[in-house]
Amino acid sequence: MSHIMTTYWSTIACILLGGSLLHAQQPTQLMEAEVFANQQGSLAQAPVWLADSLWTSNQHQSQSAALWMGHDVRALSPGSSSTLSIHGLPSAYSRIQWMGADISSPDLGTTDLSLMPQMGHHIQALSSQSSRLGSNDGSSVGVQSVMEMGNSIQWDWGSMGYGQGLVTVHSKLQQSTFSATIGMRQWDHDYRYKNHLGETLSRLGDDGLRKSISTLSSRKLGNWQWDVGTFVLAMDRGLPESANSDYRRGARQEDFRAQFHQRQRLDLPSGSYLQFSQQAWTSEQWYQYPRYTISDSNWSRGASLALDLGRRLASHQWKVTSTVGFEGVSGLNKLDSSITTFRNHMSLSKTWSARWSSSLDVKWIHQVSGLSHASPKLSLRHDGQQAIHHWVLQDLYRMPTMNDLFWQPGGNMDLHPEKGWDLNYTFQRPMVAESSFRLEAFISHLRDGIVWIPVGGFQWEPRNVSELTRSGLSAEGIRKNQWGLMALSYQWVNARNPEGEQAPYVTPHKLRLSWTAPKQPWGVRLIAKSAMPTAWDGQTLKSYALLQLHRELAWKRMTMSLVLDNALSTNYALQGGYPMPGRNLQIHIKQSLEPLKQKTALAMDDVFFRKPSRLAFMGATD
Repeated sequence: MSHIMTTYWSTIACILLGGSLLHAQQPTQLMEAEVFANQQGSLAQAPVWLADSLWTSNQHQSQSAALWMGHDVRALSPGSSSTLSIHGLPSAYSRIQWMGADISSPDLGTTDLSLMPQMGHHIQALSSQSSRLGSNDGSSVGVQSVMEMGNSIQWDWGSMGYGQGLVTVHSKLQQSTFSATIGMRQWDHDYRYKNHLGETLSRLGDDGLRKSISTLSSRKLGNWQWDVGTFVLAMDRGLPESANSDYRRGARQEDFRAQFHQRQRLDLPSGSYLQFSQQAWTSEQWYQYPRYTISDSNWSRGASLALDLGRRLASHQWKVTSTVGFEGVSGLNKLDSSITTFRNHMSLSKTWSARWSSSLDVKWIHQVSGLSHASPKLSLRHDGQQAIHHWVLQDLYRMPTMNDLFWQPGGNMDLHPEKGWDLNYTFQRPMVAESSFRLEAFISHLRDGIVWIPVGGFQWEPRNVSELTRSGLSAEGIRKNQWGLMALSYQWVNARNPEGEQAPYVTPHKLRLSWTAPKQPWGVRLIAKSAMPTAWDGQTLKSYALLQLHRELAWKRMTMSLVLDNALSTNYALQGGYPMPGRNLQIHIKQSLEPLKQKTALAMDDVFFRKPSRLAFMGATD
């Protein structure tokens, strides 16, 4: 692991030096947590299931947040890789972002949730507006990691075997700001479980060490603003074997990721703006499997340049974005390959009256390999006195990943892109008499789905063989009275192939319940999921219900959160053969270096009951 740590600390030194130089110059106001989100795509209103950070020992924070949001999370085990599926779409259609910039993985087409910025961050829902710095063209919804602001020291401890330390700093000098989080997390998940023979065993090989640093800097000179963000992660972790395996200690994996993005923006008095954006990142992975003496390495990297032009008038707004991006991969089992992509995004938003508005987006993508496509998106919105109605019809399009094309052996250069369409309707009744309601219905169809299939021996090859028809609805209501704050949510998803088989790792029914006591910072969360099929014929993951109890204590400069996770010790798994832990306790302590100025995380009125922004709902965020 020495090569990772050397790279990690040298990168940190460069980041801190660059941040200090930026902060020292003559300098905007506080670089808000949504500064990049407002540039790239607005954040949806924070769901009730996600208003506070979830400190769970049995999963990384990003996995836990997504799970309690009601999304489907496919994970091999605590500490190992996991992916996200939203509303029944394949994982590659779920966007993962940090402060509005994509966390890209061009080799897999999706992102390991454990590689998201987590320590010192909140995981929030991302709207359907895609980042223009992104590389995954199929993504339409997802989650985003948003950095905390302030000066504090934080500690975490879990009964299952983990500890975490974190420092956050924030400073402001005239019109410049600088924020940073640096933390370390170590875990040794030695919980007990029953294998397929009924034997009670302790988990082996599920240990790890994670170090990360994030920085945000901003300064303003007249009508110019310059924002810079950096994120560095180094992680060494064990990947345990399946509970059905006779061999209990699995592989080890080391990860390193560094990401840098910045923008320079000029706002003109006429309502126009000009913006330049740059992003660069590198991601490395080393894998060792002693049982079969397997070694592997992966290195992916990328960079992009974007130019934005926009203008807002009394009744309409238009935007044009042009981006050129480079992505490359290499490793022991793949050729050194790269792809250059050109993108253009044109958007026009129009307010027709006090009630009606609409927007039209067209995204054009072209790769030097010859693939090219234009994807339209039409949005219509009506703001009534008591409710909001929103319709969105969009084209779905996703190009093959670099593993699909270049993996050796098996890569297929003759693959076609996945294509399809998606129709979404949302009804939202904002807070009236301390209650609100939201209903969403969706239907879509994907064709030419890319699936890896066996072609003989141990060789697999990706082919365009899959179709997916998806429909469903979700409803959630929130009520506040003298008994406290209660939220109830239900989701139904029907995603099937032409043979009528249900899509793997998509839960048909989900029920979520959250209750917080009035004035007393304690509450209950419940999530229940029906059985769902796995990727293996005839196998399913059984239904389960999880109960979580939480309490928060606050003093002048300190807060303490106590969470009893899986309070009923429910036996459940996110993937067959990988049981999750039973009842466990987590403690989170935050020592602020300045007096607390806001409510505790469990007193969430401001998060739940603010009226949705008209511009944010339409994606007109500039």
